[in-house]
Amino acid sequence: MQHMGASQAGRADRAGWAGVLGRVGFAGRAGRLERASGVMSWLDYPPVWLLTALAVARAETSALGSFHDMAWLRLTGDTLFWAGLAILGVSALSFLRARSTIVPHQVPSRLITTGLYRFSRNPIYLADLLILGGLALSWGALSGLVLVPVLAWVLTRRFILPEEARLRAAFGREAEAYFARTRRWL
Repeated sequence: MQHMGASQAGRADRAGWAGVLGRVGFAGRAGRLERASGVMSWLDYPPVWLLTALAVARAETSALGSFHDMAWLRLTGDTLFWAGLAILGVSALSFLRARSTIVPHQVPSRLITTGLYRFSRNPIYLADLLILGGLALSWGALSGLVLVPVLAWVLTRRFILPEEARLRAAFGREAEAYFARTRRWL
C-alpha cells in the first residue's frame, strides 16, 4: 500500500475489512461497514465540521434568541467573519497558483510556504475558526463561541496532524524546516 494514494489506501483498508467480515460470516455487516465508511469519509471534511458548528449556533439563536444586544459585539463578529472569508479566499488561491490539491485527505504536489502560509501553516483552518467565532458573535450564539475551541481541537486531530505527517513523508527536510519557522496557527 505504500505506492497508493491516501484515498486509494483508505478504500483498500475498508474493502479489506469488508472482505474479512464477509469471510467470517458477517457479510451483511461488511456491506453496512463499507457504506458507513463511504458516508463518513464524505462527511469528514473541514467545511462539514464548520457547517455543523454553525448549524448548532444558529439553532441556538433560533430557539433561545441572542445572548446579547450590543452593536459593538455584532460589529466585531462581522469583522471576524469577513476577515475569515478573506483569509480563506487568499489561501485557496495559493493552492490554485501552486497547482496543488486543497483536499485535506490527499498528498499535495507542492509545499506552499508563501503568501499567508509564511505566517501560519494552516490559514484555512484559522479562517474556519474566525468564521465560526465571528458569526457566533454576530448572532449572539453562546454555543458557537464554545464550539470555537472544540472545532480547533477537531481540526488539529482529524486534519492538521495527519496532513503534517503526509507533508513530512512527501517533502522531508523541506517540510521540517517549514514547520520549524512557521507556527501551526499564528
